Amino acid sequence: MKVTARIYFGILFYLFLFTFGSPATAQTYTITDLGVLPGYTSSLAYYVNSSGQATGCSDNSSSQSSLCVGDSASAAYYWAPDSSGMVNLGSLAGYDAIVGVTINDSEEIVGLAQNSQTDISRGFVWTQLSGLVELPQLA
Repeated sequence: MKVTARIYFGILFYLFLFTFGSPATAQTYTITDLGVLPGYTSSLAYYVNSSGQATGCSDNSSSQSSLCVGDSASAAYYWAPDSSGMVNLGSLAGYDAIVGVTINDSEEIVGLAQNSQTDISRGFVWTQLSGLVELPQLA
C-alpha cells in the first residue's frame, strides 16, 4: 500500500508540474519618455490604453505634486508609440487648463477643461476625425 501511495503521489506531482509548466516569469515593461508639448516644461500621462497610446497634460509646474491640477494653464495631449511625438489636442474658448483623462482603444480621449480663474470646468471628447468637442453641460 505504501508503494502504491508513493507512486500515486509521484504521478500527481509530475502531472501538476507539466500541467502548469515552468515557473512564471516576471512581466517586463519599457519606460518611454513622452516629452512635453512646446511651451511647457512638465508633462503627466493620466492613462495608457492597451495599444500603448497615452493622454494627459503638459504644464509649467515646478513640482510633481502640482502637475496638471487645474490651477494654472495646461494643454492636453495625445501620444502614440508610432507617432513623432505629442499632439496638442487644442483649446476651448474660455478654458486655459485642459487635461486628457482617459483614452479608449478607439483612440477617443475624454478629458476636462477648466478656467483656472473662475474654477468653472467642462468635459470634452477628442478624436482624430472631429478634434476637440465640448460636451454639453448636465442639467
